[in-house]
Amino acid sequence: MNNRKRILYLITKSNWGGAQKYVYDLATNLPREDYEVVVATGGTGEPGATTGILVDKLKEQNIKTIFLSTFTRNIFLINEVFSFWEVFQIIKKERPHILHVNSSKAGGIGAFCGRLLGVPKIIYTAHGWPFNENRSYLSKKIIHILSWLTCALSHHIITISQENYTQGRKFGGQKNKIKLIYNGLKPIEFLNKEDARAHLNQTLNHSLSDDDLVIGTIAELHPNKNLATLVIATISSPAKLVIIGEGEERQGLSRIITNKHKETDIQLAGFIFNASSLLKAFDIFVLPSFKEGHPYVILEAGLAGLPVIGSDIYGIQDIISDHINGLLFDPKNPTELAEKINYLLQNPEQRLNLGNNLQSTVKSSYAFETSINQVLDLYK
Repeated sequence: MNNRKRILYLITKSNWGGAQKYVYDLATNLPREDYEVVVATGGTGEPGATTGILVDKLKEQNIKTIFLSTFTRNIFLINEVFSFWEVFQIIKKERPHILHVNSSKAGGIGAFCGRLLGVPKIIYTAHGWPFNENRSYLSKKIIHILSWLTCALSHHIITISQENYTQGRKFGGQKNKIKLIYNGLKPIEFLNKEDARAHLNQTLNHSLSDDDLVIGTIAELHPNKNLATLVIATISSPAKLVIIGEGEERQGLSRIITNKHKETDIQLAGFIFNASSLLKAFDIFVLPSFKEGHPYVILEAGLAGLPVIGSDIYGIQDIISDHINGLLFDPKNPTELAEKINYLLQNPEQRLNLGNNLQSTVKSSYAFETSINQVLDLYK
């Protein structure tokens, strides 16, 4: 007799980012004797797009996946009707004991369908409230109402940063549902600096030498990641800059780099699978985002012992204490970022101290076992 609980994860996109890593880590680390796992996901964001890295990685682990052909990044009213029907039919067929929805669109549609179909437990993980993004006043108000509605339809809400937790507890009638569970990080097999640069050079147009000082980041090329500020801040820097990631901002970033004749010093490496293993190729890690939940990349950079400069925003503030285990800056101020970068380039002892302190923070406060056990408590 099969007494395993069936859990259905629902997520909007299947490219490889923080939310996708979150789903993958949970789906592949639940006790197989207790849980039967299914993951339903859209493509890589655009209409008609095929599935991304998340689906490939789940299939390697023999996790059942279902492709949501109607799920896209942007909202199209007629398309959302089809998305609702598609999700409704999947939940009806799979009959999960637990429905764990992730990201705004999957969260809203999934929680609504789950309630209609009487799913016993619906859990919503908010990977950063969307009303915190740079939008019009009216858009923020509408999204705020929709976020509240998603929470009202869910039995438990997981937030991954302190500020999101505080904001969530202000939703009317939802205070007791909200729980703060930070992302946890599993051990990573890092390549040493020499091997990491050699591997990275295979994808770059201009090779890095052993003597180069290198600033690096790993991020989707998306407006929220604010990578143009990083490019502008490093134009006058003596260091090289490598950006690992792919996305819609590639053309704009390439234009800035070309106009400043910095193709040799600032390079877009594109998407690299398992990029975290290459972190020791960098001397400084920078995350200049406008919005974050609880970024894995800073945890990964910290575990690699790198000094980190991050935006002074919610999510990053949970990990980085300014001048203690990293540096914070105003993401709208490229001049301030340039000053912080140059400060670390000129002070190798400070780079070492900040890197060591952040490594200690990550090891002591963000263990994967702690995170997954807190989620399992909600499942039980």
